[in-house]
Amino acid sequence: MLVNSYIKLNNNQHNNKNNTNFKGFYTSKNFYKLEKQLYNNPNITKTDVTTIKNSIEAFEALNRAINKGKISANQISDQMMKKYNIPTEFHGDAFVAASAALTSNIMKKLGLVQPNSVSKAFIGDGIAGMCGIFTRDVRLSSSINWAKDAQDIAINDKLSNFSSSGHFLSTPVHEYMHSVHMNNLTDIQKKDKVQPLFPQHDIRLRGGQNLPAGNIKQTISQNVSNYGSTKPVEAFAEFTSKIICDNLNNDKQLLPKDYTIFKIFGQPVDYIIRDFWSGNFSKYV
Repeated sequence: MLVNSYIKLNNNQHNNKNNTNFKGFYTSKNFYKLEKQLYNNPNITKTDVTTIKNSIEAFEALNRAINKGKISANQISDQMMKKYNIPTEFHGDAFVAASAALTSNIMKKLGLVQPNSVSKAFIGDGIAGMCGIFTRDVRLSSSINWAKDAQDIAINDKLSNFSSSGHFLSTPVHEYMHSVHMNNLTDIQKKDKVQPLFPQHDIRLRGGQNLPAGNIKQTISQNVSNYGSTKPVEAFAEFTSKIICDNLNNDKQLLPKDYTIFKIFGQPVDYIIRDFWSGNFSKYV
């Protein structure tokens, strides 16, 4: 069976922008109130708390810059085309444009491939982002008020273990990492010099098949996120986006602290993700 040609992130149940449980706690001034609840949540580690705290501060700083007129969606579009040759369409949304630019800068520092395009578009209710399996076009939902709700959505999804990171950039980073993954799988398929006879045999589509119930799915759910445990491609995007977001400097650049963040530490989930990166899906799906 053919899967959707786009990889989806988030659904209505977990990503309803009008249904945030801790509205008002997600500010740097009131962080101590949220911090207590974070430490009482079994899904949250000390690293997660630090990431969320840094994210809130960066989220507020970005909104202040936008409110002062220091960030222009059109200027960012021009810069992304000149710097990375990425066509964009942000429809004047400075926050989405800035989030995409920050994510592209992260990819540049890590030496990772950029998506073929980035846009703000309607992609269905409750879906935060999508990446084309074959086109590697990244889309961020026009149904979300990103400047207002991106941080709340990220924290709520992390609290429920739906997503792996509570950072406000977790959605664009997740979608960009889908693009990186699809590019690698495309290269692997080209090197094999054997084109699949049927679309369902395409290595990129095989990575989008559902993971069956069992130890692998449970391991990914416990060590990455519930959403990551749905499909190999989602496991990879969730795993790598968390590593990136956990290692961002707490400054206006929001760049990774170093180049060693993808080091394999020998935990079982790391070997699973490495298999997914390499397109070794047969023993999992």
